[in-house]
Amino acid sequence: MNAIAGGSGNGMPWRWIGWGGAAALLAVPAVAMRFTSEVDWTASDFVFAAVLFGLVGLGIELAVRASPSLAWRAGAGFAVFSCFALVWVNAAVGMIGDGGNAYNFAFVGLVPLAIAGAAV
Repeated sequence: MNAIAGGSGNGMPWRWIGWGGAAALLAVPAVAMRFTSEVDWTASDFVFAAVLFGLVGLGIELAVRASPSLAWRAGAGFAVFSCFALVWVNAAVGMIGDGGNAYNFAFVGLVPLAIAGAAV
């Protein structure tokens, strides 16, 4: 409930856990690059991941604030994570063929289409 009201009561600090988890996930490839040559991220990879994690965090924040219904929050959270997985997998390896296949750009259009459908 504190995440909704923005208060700092005695409850679990969900916002800190969520945003800290995103930062920890972003640090995993940076640490892995120190120990193995199989992980080779560029600065643009880190920026892409940070923006994507930030959008997921904002989506979850909006879902929590939009409705007190747990069912609605669960549905919105599932939609946010589904969009995240769609974009992440498509950027990593591509859905159709390799990552350079032009048909993969059609999957990028599914996210705004889903957002527009939810708004309507």
